[in-house]
Amino acid sequence: MKSKNLKNIKAENQRNRQSERLKNDITRRLLNYLERKYEMRFNTALGCTEARKAGGNEPFVAVDERMRNTIAIKARLDGIDAWDKDIRRYMESDFVKAFNPVDIFLEGLRGRWNGKNHIEMLADCVPNDNTRWAEWFHTWFLAMVAQWLGLNISHGNSVAPLLISRQGYRKSTFCKRLLPEALQWGYNDNLIISEKQNTLRAMTQSLLINIDEFNTLSAKTQDGFLKNVMQLANINPSALLPATSYIATHCLFHCHGKRFRCF
Repeated sequence: MKSKNLKNIKAENQRNRQSERLKNDITRRLLNYLERKYEMRFNTALGCTEARKAGGNEPFVAVDERMRNTIAIKARLDGIDAWDKDIRRYMESDFVKAFNPVDIFLEGLRGRWNGKNHIEMLADCVPNDNTRWAEWFHTWFLAMVAQWLGLNISHGNSVAPLLISRQGYRKSTFCKRLLPEALQWGYNDNLIISEKQNTLRAMTQSLLINIDEFNTLSAKTQDGFLKNVMQLANINPSALLPATSYIATHCLFHCHGKRFRCF
């Protein structure tokens, strides 16, 4: 009787070992398959996994449920015994390398400065009668980049430029072009400030928020919620981006000449 039980235990242990080896083999096959077929990266700024076909020149796209299911089905058709949960587990692991588009872009600029003050040259594109505009804009611009890098997480926004002119003077275009093409994903000019939760969420996912048509905000929103939320130093400890910056536009409908001011 004891001998029979011992044989059963040994047989069960052997089956378990074989099952574990099979699982490990399937996992290795899946890893090799995904790395051979796709390029993947985890975008730390947007908090999502991006993918494209291996060896291709197509831009990376964020992986959604539809794309994940497609990858799982193709893997099974190619003989890999895997399900969508296995694909998700891989994509949400350290086997997918982290990628920070802000750091990559700024690192690519290292050593390319020619000694000219390009920020103040950019500020000079804005006609105005404020002798300190270029200086203030320069300080604000450096602070914006410092916030992207998380260099000062103890302070929020103390100031935001406000551009004022008649309609049609391309204020919003100027704001949008402050970010290079590679970082345009971080520009937001469609925010409804009065919606608190959406505003807080946007602050953790945007590099620059343009409060377009600032004059349409109520005095209560300007002096209350907006002032407080702009000065927040830390919205969420787990936020993917350290902080966002603000710029605003104000349209004058009845004026004879254009004016620009900075607050």
